[in-house]
Amino acid sequence: MHARIHTNERGATLVHVAFILLGLVGLSSFVFDFGVVWVSRRQAQNAADAAAHAGAVALALDDFSDRSQSGSAYQAAAATAFRHRIWGEELGDVPTAVEVFVSDPGSSTAPCPDDGSYACVRVEIYRDAAHGSALPALFGSLIGVTEQEVKATATAKVFATEQANCLKPWAVIDRWEEHWEDGAASSVWTLDSEYDKYTPGGELRTDIPPNPGPDTYSPANGFDVYDDESQYTADYGTPLVLKMGVANRFKAGGFRALTLDAECGGGPDCYTTAVTQCVEKVFKPGDLVGYEDSIDAETNDLARDALCGLDPGGSWADPDGDGVFAPTGSNGTRIVQVPLIDPEEMLNGEAHIRSIVGFFISCPGDSPPDPAFASAPGSGEVFGRVVQTTGDNSAVTGGPGSNPSALLTVALIR
Repeated sequence: MHARIHTNERGATLVHVAFILLGLVGLSSFVFDFGVVWVSRRQAQNAADAAAHAGAVALALDDFSDRSQSGSAYQAAAATAFRHRIWGEELGDVPTAVEVFVSDPGSSTAPCPDDGSYACVRVEIYRDAAHGSALPALFGSLIGVTEQEVKATATAKVFATEQANCLKPWAVIDRWEEHWEDGAASSVWTLDSEYDKYTPGGELRTDIPPNPGPDTYSPANGFDVYDDESQYTADYGTPLVLKMGVANRFKAGGFRALTLDAECGGGPDCYTTAVTQCVEKVFKPGDLVGYEDSIDAETNDLARDALCGLDPGGSWADPDGDGVFAPTGSNGTRIVQVPLIDPEEMLNGEAHIRSIVGFFISCPGDSPPDPAFASAPGSGEVFGRVVQTTGDNSAVTGGPGSNPSALLTVALIR
């Protein structure tokens, strides 16, 4: 008798398929869940970058002194972060997933990582269990992994820069050291002061006694928005009436028109373009600029009003009612770059830029109106406030206050 041997292998492949499917499921879970992490990490980094940059811009242009959680830098960074989504969920739905740190010299909080200064905004974004915002592990749950996490951080810094990339054609006399005013000795410079060394026509005065002598100028006496610790000085917000004309040349706020674009060639049209737009040229302290005395008050007034029309919502106001005034509601068009000039060079055909400051232009019809200006500007006048503004980012020199100009730029450093 012979034993019967069974050779039927039906169903054997199912075993192999089962093992293959198990491997594919494991691989799919790894690929898909890793994809969730990879996409979420990119979204988190984008959110951190945007939030840090927004916070630094607010620190530079809105309020450089307020580093609190109610300050504009903190609020701008947080609001920007909360608007971002990570894997379909807005960060604003999980506020604990966002942490904002604004440099504060008063409490030694969050110094800049590159130089230890206090001009930075750091934002950290979390999607993890510790912050109540863990990412799902869709396939990982098959092998016991139910949560995933990502973290992103970004730091943006406010730099000082010497270079202006949208200079306005107004060469404004810088502040000087006062010795003589209205026929008597005086040591106090005011908004009504006059540089008494010369007559309005440029003649050297001989009626001032040697003690105290005529007014003098030194860059140390000029306008300077920041001190050595990157804090606002009393110059921030100073109201100035810029006024053109020979009779106003040596008065506080006196200015002469400039030719900034040699290719344009000067004249009313070129002047108006320089006021309302940006001349494609970079200027810095020490550069030589030429005066253009053919520009009359009517041309200046039309250019000024056209600039105001480009930014109708701006005003110098105290939006929070805390006594802190700043440009409010502006789209930035009226916050301009203005060159300051040594009074001794107001008589020449050209002059060297001593420094560059920001100037917020107050316009008729502002709501609320600027409290310093009770009426509309007169012929050949421009009303405004000394402030800070942004500049070209190709020549950074350190934190605010590290050079004579009040120009700032912002960059991500980490």
